Amino acid sequence: MEKASKDGDKGKRPTKVSASARRQKAAENPPKKRARKRPAQD
Repeated sequence: MEKASKDGDKGKRPTKVSASARRQKAAENPPKKRARKRPAQD
């Protein structure tokens, strides 16, 4: 079952692409939301 799930996930949206896209987005969008998400907590 796990193998099937992995295959399906890979075909639907490869993790490599997700990680790459996420990294690129993070590089383009600095962690400003994070700091703004909990400014009082810091």
